[in-house]
Amino acid sequence: MGDLPPGKEVTVGWTVQPKVAAGGERKLRIIGSAKEVENVEISSSVTLLSPPGIIPSVVVPDRIRRAKSREYGPYGPPASIQIKCRNDGKSPIDNLKVELVLPAGLEFPRIQKAEQYYRRLDGLQEVVFSWKVSATGEKSGDLPLKFNITSDSTEDKTVPAKLAVDPLPVSIAWV
Repeated sequence: MGDLPPGKEVTVGWTVQPKVAAGGERKLRIIGSAKEVENVEISSSVTLLSPPGIIPSVVVPDRIRRAKSREYGPYGPPASIQIKCRNDGKSPIDNLKVELVLPAGLEFPRIQKAEQYYRRLDGLQEVVFSWKVSATGEKSGDLPLKFNITSDSTEDKTVPAKLAVDPLPVSIAWV
């Protein structure tokens, strides 16, 4: 720093850029020395919060099959679809929203909404979002699902998945 005249003060600062996921408590030790005075040592602890990140995992049934009884319609009771969102950082995720986008051939029950919310997901925690969906018979085969994940704390993410739906039997009559 050069010469420091008696009675003058100098402030020295550092910017620390931690590596991703380097959260936790860290100790800092600063030693100052000069020719005319004794060494000065300052020790301090800081807690680094790693940035939040979403690790999604999707659970869908293997297939929606035709029902043996007609109680719920041609495909039986609604199937359960889930996505687990895990925060892999130590900072929280605020206003997490997951939207399940269904293709033609699948629908939500009347009271089910496509969007679900979670206000604050703390660091290293997880939450599971669940939906019930029914096949309409309009389309069959491997139908694409899409999960749109947004929050105030992370970048938007889209997670694709597929759900297989059996075709309905077809009757043909000659006139």
